[in-house]
Amino acid sequence: MIHFVHNRPTNQLKVSGPGNGQLQTFDAGSDAWGNYGVSEDSQPAQPPWGHSCRIPPGHYVLADPLTFTTPISGEGSGQISILDMTDATLATLIAAGLATSSNTGGVAGAVIGQIDLPLRQLYAYGNRQGLLIHGGGSNLGSHFNDANQRLLRTYGCVRVHNASLVTLLTFVKQNLGNETIVYTAYGDPAPLPGY
Repeated sequence: MIHFVHNRPTNQLKVSGPGNGQLQTFDAGSDAWGNYGVSEDSQPAQPPWGHSCRIPPGHYVLADPLTFTTPISGEGSGQISILDMTDATLATLIAAGLATSSNTGGVAGAVIGQIDLPLRQLYAYGNRQGLLIHGGGSNLGSHFNDANQRLLRTYGCVRVHNASLVTLLTFVKQNLGNETIVYTAYGDPAPLPGY
Protein backbone atom coordinates (compact mmCIF):
# COMPACT_ATOMS: atom_id res chain seq x y z
CA MET A 1 0.00 0.00 0.00
CA ILE A 2 1.06 3.55 -0.74
CA HIS A 3 -0.43 6.18 1.55
CA PHE A 4 -1.03 9.83 0.68
CA VAL A 5 -1.78 11.62 3.98
CA HIS A 6 -3.10 15.17 3.56
CA ASN A 7 -2.68 17.27 6.71
CA ARG A 8 -4.98 20.03 5.51
CA PRO A 9 -4.46 22.59 8.29
CA THR A 10 -0.78 22.75 7.26
CA ASN A 11 -1.37 22.25 3.50
CA GLN A 12 1.06 19.31 3.51
CA LEU A 13 0.64 16.05 1.57
CA LYS A 14 2.99 13.28 2.77
CA VAL A 15 3.50 10.23 0.58
CA SER A 16 4.61 6.98 2.25
CA GLY A 17 5.45 3.79 0.44
CA PRO A 18 5.33 0.13 1.40
CA GLY A 19 6.85 -0.44 4.83
CA ASN A 20 5.80 3.06 6.00
CA GLY A 21 8.88 4.75 4.57
CA GLN A 22 8.14 8.41 3.82
CA LEU A 23 8.91 9.21 0.20
CA GLN A 24 8.23 12.93 -0.07
CA THR A 25 6.16 15.85 1.22
CA PHE A 26 4.31 18.24 -1.11
CA ASP A 27 2.45 21.51 -0.63
CA ALA A 28 -1.24 20.78 -1.26
CA GLY A 29 -4.30 22.91 -0.62
CA SER A 30 -7.94 21.90 -0.53
CA ASP A 31 -9.79 25.08 0.35
CA ALA A 32 -12.84 25.41 -1.90
CA TRP A 33 -15.12 28.08 -3.33
CA GLY A 34 -18.22 26.34 -2.03
CA ASN A 35 -17.14 26.95 1.55
CA TYR A 36 -17.63 30.62 0.79
CA GLY A 37 -21.12 30.08 -0.64
CA VAL A 38 -20.02 30.14 -4.30
CA SER A 39 -20.96 27.49 -6.88
CA GLU A 40 -19.84 27.08 -10.50
CA ASP A 41 -23.30 26.10 -11.73
CA SER A 42 -26.97 26.15 -10.73
CA GLN A 43 -26.49 23.84 -7.73
CA PRO A 44 -26.05 25.74 -4.48
CA ALA A 45 -22.93 25.15 -2.43
CA GLN A 46 -23.48 23.00 0.68
CA PRO A 47 -20.83 24.02 3.22
CA PRO A 48 -18.84 22.59 4.81
CA TRP A 49 -18.97 19.52 2.51
CA GLY A 50 -20.85 18.69 -0.68
CA HIS A 51 -21.22 20.45 -4.03
CA SER A 52 -18.36 22.90 -4.74
CA CYS A 53 -16.98 22.36 -1.21
CA ARG A 54 -13.81 20.82 0.14
CA ILE A 55 -13.49 17.05 0.27
CA PRO A 56 -14.77 15.70 3.62
CA PRO A 57 -12.30 14.11 6.04
CA GLY A 58 -11.95 10.43 5.23
CA HIS A 59 -10.06 7.60 3.56
CA TYR A 60 -10.24 7.38 -0.25
CA VAL A 61 -8.29 5.73 -3.08
CA LEU A 62 -6.42 7.22 -6.02
CA ALA A 63 -7.11 6.00 -9.54
CA ASP A 64 -6.90 6.78 -13.24
CA PRO A 65 -4.19 9.44 -13.62
CA LEU A 66 -4.67 11.47 -16.78
CA THR A 67 -1.89 13.47 -18.44
CA PHE A 68 -2.73 16.32 -20.83
CA THR A 69 -0.72 16.79 -24.02
CA THR A 70 -1.07 20.54 -23.52
CA PRO A 71 -1.39 21.78 -19.92
CA ILE A 72 -4.67 23.47 -18.96
CA SER A 73 -4.43 26.69 -16.95
CA GLY A 74 -7.03 25.63 -14.38
CA GLU A 75 -5.70 22.07 -13.96
CA GLY A 76 -2.04 21.91 -14.92
CA SER A 77 -0.52 18.99 -16.81
CA GLY A 78 -2.99 16.35 -15.63
CA GLN A 79 -5.36 15.00 -13.00
CA ILE A 80 -5.34 12.16 -10.47
CA SER A 81 -8.77 10.84 -9.51
CA ILE A 82 -9.80 10.61 -5.83
CA LEU A 83 -12.60 8.07 -5.36
CA ASP A 84 -14.53 6.56 -2.47
CA MET A 85 -12.93 3.33 -1.25
CA THR A 86 -14.93 0.20 -2.13
CA ASP A 87 -15.73 -2.58 0.33
CA ALA A 88 -13.55 -4.94 -1.74
CA THR A 89 -10.54 -2.61 -1.47
CA LEU A 90 -11.04 -2.25 2.27
CA ALA A 91 -11.32 -6.04 2.63
CA THR A 92 -8.02 -6.46 0.75
CA LEU A 93 -6.28 -3.94 3.03
CA ILE A 94 -7.72 -5.63 6.13
CA ALA A 95 -6.60 -9.08 4.92
CA ALA A 96 -3.09 -7.70 4.40
CA GLY A 97 -3.04 -6.26 7.94
CA LEU A 98 -2.94 -2.68 6.63
CA ALA A 99 -6.36 -1.55 7.92
CA THR A 100 -9.09 -2.34 10.40
CA SER A 101 -12.79 -1.49 10.26
CA SER A 102 -14.22 1.17 12.55
CA ASN A 103 -17.59 2.68 13.27
CA THR A 104 -17.89 6.06 14.93
CA GLY A 105 -21.35 7.45 15.56
CA GLY A 106 -22.91 4.97 13.16
CA VAL A 107 -20.61 5.98 10.27
CA ALA A 108 -18.58 3.20 8.66
CA GLY A 109 -14.88 3.93 8.70
CA ALA A 110 -11.42 2.46 8.83
CA VAL A 111 -8.16 2.83 10.69
CA ILE A 112 -5.37 3.15 8.14
CA GLY A 113 -1.90 4.31 9.13
CA GLN A 114 -3.23 4.73 12.69
CA ILE A 115 -5.75 7.31 11.44
CA ASP A 116 -9.44 6.55 12.13
CA LEU A 117 -11.70 8.26 9.58
CA PRO A 118 -14.98 7.63 7.74
CA LEU A 119 -15.35 5.96 4.34
CA ARG A 120 -17.60 6.79 1.34
CA GLN A 121 -17.69 10.50 2.12
CA LEU A 122 -17.96 11.69 -1.49
CA TYR A 123 -21.20 9.79 -1.88
CA ALA A 124 -22.47 10.88 1.53
CA TYR A 125 -22.09 14.60 0.80
CA GLY A 126 -23.71 15.54 -2.49
CA ASN A 127 -23.37 12.14 -4.18
CA ARG A 128 -20.10 13.17 -5.81
CA GLN A 129 -18.51 10.42 -7.88
CA GLY A 130 -14.98 11.69 -7.46
CA LEU A 131 -12.65 14.65 -7.09
CA LEU A 132 -9.14 15.30 -8.39
CA ILE A 133 -5.61 16.19 -7.47
CA HIS A 134 -4.45 18.77 -10.01
CA GLY A 135 -2.29 21.85 -10.44
CA GLY A 136 -3.02 25.10 -12.25
CA GLY A 137 -5.02 27.96 -10.83
CA SER A 138 -7.36 30.76 -11.88
CA ASN A 139 -5.85 33.80 -13.59
CA LEU A 140 -2.34 32.38 -13.78
CA GLY A 141 -1.80 33.93 -17.19
CA SER A 142 1.87 33.95 -18.13
CA HIS A 143 2.74 32.53 -14.69
CA PHE A 144 1.20 29.15 -15.51
CA ASN A 145 4.58 27.48 -16.01
CA ASP A 146 5.93 28.85 -12.73
CA ALA A 147 6.66 25.77 -10.59
CA ASN A 148 5.94 27.82 -7.48
CA GLN A 149 2.56 29.18 -8.50
CA ARG A 150 0.23 30.06 -5.63
CA LEU A 151 -2.16 27.42 -4.39
CA LEU A 152 -5.65 28.74 -5.01
CA ARG A 153 -9.16 27.59 -4.09
CA THR A 154 -10.87 24.93 -6.20
CA TYR A 155 -14.40 23.56 -6.42
CA GLY A 156 -13.51 20.73 -4.04
CA CYS A 157 -10.37 19.25 -5.58
CA VAL A 158 -6.85 19.16 -4.14
CA ARG A 159 -4.42 21.59 -5.76
CA VAL A 160 -0.64 21.08 -5.83
CA HIS A 161 2.12 23.06 -7.50
CA ASN A 162 2.55 22.29 -11.20
CA ALA A 163 6.04 20.85 -10.68
CA SER A 164 4.72 18.59 -7.88
CA LEU A 165 1.88 17.41 -10.10
CA VAL A 166 4.33 16.14 -12.74
CA THR A 167 6.12 14.10 -10.05
CA LEU A 168 2.85 12.76 -8.60
CA LEU A 169 1.40 11.82 -12.00
CA THR A 170 4.50 9.79 -12.82
CA PHE A 171 4.57 8.16 -9.38
CA VAL A 172 0.88 7.15 -9.45
CA LYS A 173 1.12 5.81 -13.01
CA GLN A 174 4.16 3.69 -12.11
CA ASN A 175 2.61 2.21 -8.96
CA LEU A 176 -1.15 2.00 -9.40
CA GLY A 177 -1.16 -1.42 -11.05
CA ASN A 178 0.89 -2.99 -8.25
CA GLU A 179 -0.24 -1.11 -5.15
CA THR A 180 -3.43 0.23 -3.61
CA ILE A 181 -2.92 3.97 -3.22
CA VAL A 182 -4.89 5.36 -0.29
CA TYR A 183 -5.57 9.10 0.01
CA THR A 184 -6.39 10.25 3.56
CA ALA A 185 -7.68 13.77 4.21
CA TYR A 186 -7.93 15.08 7.75
CA GLY A 187 -8.47 18.41 9.48
CA ASP A 188 -10.01 21.60 8.17
CA PRO A 189 -8.15 23.06 5.16
CA ALA A 190 -6.17 26.22 5.66
CA PRO A 191 -7.77 29.18 3.84
CA LEU A 192 -6.43 29.89 0.35
CA PRO A 193 -6.87 32.93 -1.87
CA GLY A 194 -9.47 32.83 -4.62
CA TYR A 195 -7.40 34.51 -7.34
